[in-house]
Amino acid sequence: MANDVDGTGLSYLGDETPDAGVQTNYVLDPWTAQKTAGNNSFTIGGATAQPASALYGVWFDVRSDDPNQWASYVKAGTSVSDGSETWQRIGYTLENTTAAAEAGSRYSTGVVFKAKFHPQGLPNYTDGATFFSYGTNLYASMEDMMQHFYGSVFASDFSKVASCQTWGAVKAFIASTLLPNDPSGYYTWLNTQAEGKADDDVADAQSLTWSRYMLTECGYSKSADGAVTLDQNGKVTRRALRPTGVRTYEDATCYYTWWVRHSNDGQDDTNGIMEYAIVRNNIYKLKVNSIYSLGSDIPTDEDHGLVIEVYVNDWQLLDPEILPM
Repeated sequence: MANDVDGTGLSYLGDETPDAGVQTNYVLDPWTAQKTAGNNSFTIGGATAQPASALYGVWFDVRSDDPNQWASYVKAGTSVSDGSETWQRIGYTLENTTAAAEAGSRYSTGVVFKAKFHPQGLPNYTDGATFFSYGTNLYASMEDMMQHFYGSVFASDFSKVASCQTWGAVKAFIASTLLPNDPSGYYTWLNTQAEGKADDDVADAQSLTWSRYMLTECGYSKSADGAVTLDQNGKVTRRALRPTGVRTYEDATCYYTWWVRHSNDGQDDTNGIMEYAIVRNNIYKLKVNSIYSLGSDIPTDEDHGLVIEVYVNDWQLLDPEILPM
C-alpha cells in the first residue's frame, strides 16, 4: 500500500483506506508506477524491454478488426451459485493497478460481453443473420443500404456502368450517378480506378460494377435468396467497410466492453484513486442491470450502453488452523 504510485508512505500488508467511502491510497503491483501513456517497456521475469502486452494473458488492442478473431476470445464461463443466484465465473485475473490518470482502456482490466441482437421490423431480414448499420439505421444487406441511400437510382442507373466503353464514359457515370459520401466506398474506389486514364482509353466495364467491387474489394455478396456472404477473396468485409462508417454485425453478434471498477469516487467525468483496478484475490461480481443500445461489431473501448452493478468482495482471511505435530 502507498499514498501514490511512486511508493510514498509505502506499507507492506497494509489496508486500503478508508474502510468505507472514496479510496485514498493505492495497492501497488510490480509495474504500477511504470504504466504510463509514454511507456511501453517493462522488466518481466528478468527480461528487459518487454512490451505492455506481455503483462497480460489477453492483451486488448486495435490490432484486429476481424470479428472472427474476437469471437474466438469470448468464452462462456463456469456456472457457480451462492444458493440464491447463479453467476458465470470467467477466470482468475492478476493484480492490475495504475495511477488514476492512466486508468481506462490503456492498462485496465476489462470484461467483454458477447451478445446477439435481434432487430425488430427490419425489412428483408431473417433473425440471426448478418446485418449492417450506417448512422442510426440498420439494414439486412448492403443492397438495402444503397437503396435507402440512393433511392431509385441504385436500381435504375447503377447497372449503366457495365455499358461504358471508355474511361471517359466511366467518368461521366461517376459524375452523374454516384455521391461522394457513398457508404459502400464505391464512389472513392471507382474514382481511383479512373484516375490518370485518358477519356478515349477502353475500359473493362464488367469489372467496374458495384457488385463486382463489393465482391473483389469487400469480400461481400448476396445470393438470389437474400443470403449475405462475407470475407471472400481474402478480404475482411468489416475491415473494408469500416472507413465509411458502416458497421458489420456478422451473425447478428455485437460486443460490449466494460472496464472493471474497484472503487467509485462518484465522479463520472474524472478517474479516482483505484477506481479502475484489480486487487489480488478480490472477487468481482458483475451484474448487467440493463442494455440500452446496440453494441459494437467488435470490442472497442467505447461506451455502448451497458449499465452494470459491480460487487467487490474483499480478500477474506481464514481463521488460523492449528495442525497437530
